[in-house]
Amino acid sequence: MNAAACLTTCLKKFDHITPTLKKLHWLLVEYRIISKIPCITYKALRGLALEYITSFIREYHPTRFLRSSDQQVLLVPKMNLKTFGERSFSFATPFFYNKLPLNTRPSSRMDSFKTNLKTHPFQRAYTEPCNVFLRPLTVICFL
Repeated sequence: MNAAACLTTCLKKFDHITPTLKKLHWLLVEYRIISKIPCITYKALRGLALEYITSFIREYHPTRFLRSSDQQVLLVPKMNLKTFGERSFSFATPFFYNKLPLNTRPSSRMDSFKTNLKTHPFQRAYTEPCNVFLRPLTVICFL
């Protein structure tokens, strides 16, 4: 991706790539992964995804009334392994979906959801000094 950005903007070998990626409005690879996961989750919640993907997602229903009851929060499973368990699809899907801003989740159409979703990772990628939103996410596998 960095090579493609250098090629399209005719950058020199030792120029910084981050301002160029921001100008092109391209996300870093980690943030592209993070923005794809909520799209899959949105499809699964609306019944547009495959059945085995939908089986990983469970909505959180509290036993008593909470202010967060109407926010469509997903249940994040507890994992025993930090290195492998938190990289699994069953953990990453509700984790990243719950981190979305509340105005993004209730979209009625996939197009409006993607439009609202695009700004969130872009702001996080280029405005935050440290990647608090990112966990060590190198591989996402289906468990």
